[in-house]
Amino acid sequence: MAYPLARIDGIGRKQADALAAAGVRTTEELLETAARPKGRAALATQAGIAEDTLLDWANRADLMRVPGLGADLAGLLAAAGVTTVPDLKRQRADRLAAALQAANSRRRRLGRVPGEAQCARLIAAAKALPRILSY
Repeated sequence: MAYPLARIDGIGRKQADALAAAGVRTTEELLETAARPKGRAALATQAGIAEDTLLDWANRADLMRVPGLGADLAGLLAAAGVTTVPDLKRQRADRLAAALQAANSRRRRLGRVPGEAQCARLIAAAKALPRILSY
């Protein structure tokens, strides 16, 4: 699902405008454009945004492809140390649920934190996704 770029933490109006001027308006377009190092380099030049920042945002957009995982949960995952889809694929549901609970108690991002069963579903959904990003 494509979301507006502003749903990704760190993308403000100025950055969204710079990306839009480079032809990127949604999370899906960001992921498509920044999927490869050459694409990130070109976008960095066009938008005036650092490549490592674009990679961070592309990782968030990639996480948002996981069914049931929106922008807020992607931000909480990042706060728990899970920043990429490959990271999510390697998680154990019980440990991920505990890490999300701990991160949410520090940051108060979500009213209801996913439990072990929902984490297991997210991990399974991530494993079913084709890989898009290359590093």
